[in-house]
Amino acid sequence: MRTGIGRDGKHLFPAFPYTEFTRLTTADIKAIYAYLRTVPAVRVRPRENSFWFRQRWAMGLWNALYFTPGEFVPARGQSAAWNRGNYLVEALAHCAPAIRRGIFCLPNARMPG
Repeated sequence: MRTGIGRDGKHLFPAFPYTEFTRLTTADIKAIYAYLRTVPAVRVRPRENSFWFRQRWAMGLWNALYFTPGEFVPARGQSAAWNRGNYLVEALAHCAPAIRRGIFCLPNARMPG
């Protein structure tokens, strides 16, 4: 959830939003895991990825350039409500990267505040 490395030791693609989930609190990670354990498993054989999407070694380079691991740190001088909203956007909802990367193409930018 925080490092971008799967159980098999291979790099994950940021389509799994570890780049934002790295900011989750340990309590939230445990809560998500506990919830997912209650959902019935679905057996689906995924399609084979194309050549370019099998090159997971390249994710190490991508991570070195664009991935900054670390749990969310509340902004000093901001209210608890503001920090909670910032946490939801930056970590849990992972909508901030879609805005930054999709529109502004700023992979390491954080929300202002």
